[in-house]
Amino acid sequence: RYIIHLNAPGWNVIGASEVPFVGVALGHNERLAWGFTIVGTDQQDVYVEEVNPANSNEVMSKGKWEALKIVREEIKVKDGAPQTIELKFSRHGVVFHEDRKNNRAYALRTALVEPGTAPYLGGLALSQAGNCSEFLDKAAAAWKAPSENLICADVDGNIAWQASALTPSRQG
Repeated sequence: RYIIHLNAPGWNVIGASEVPFVGVALGHNERLAWGFTIVGTDQQDVYVEEVNPANSNEVMSKGKWEALKIVREEIKVKDGAPQTIELKFSRHGVVFHEDRKNNRAYALRTALVEPGTAPYLGGLALSQAGNCSEFLDKAAAAWKAPSENLICADVDGNIAWQASALTPSRQG
């Protein structure tokens, strides 16, 4: 964690954040103070993908074989040759394990990579709230990841709490 003070016209906020995130995740402005604790909302699912025995870069989707997205990255190695790695993605997310013997791949779908969910991005909205009503009505709704109990108090003596997180809509 690091302490940061942001001061610009209409913006005077001080608090803590974490590298590499920008803004103030928890802290105070001239009218409001806020913090958080982990709420533990489940924001990820593991999918078991059926892999095509004839092509390990395809998985079953709605009765048809679907190509995995493949990204190759070069990783520089100190005092060694660069290494190329292959990352695979199904429609559900990153493939983190391949069971070639059983033609299965395991993919992780997580709310943390959905649009607008950059970790602590909601802190920018929190730092602009002027009272607990604004905190709950606008700012807390902008908080999507990670899942947190958002707590605030304003100079008028109001205290508020809300559990905030983008949560997958699951059926079954």
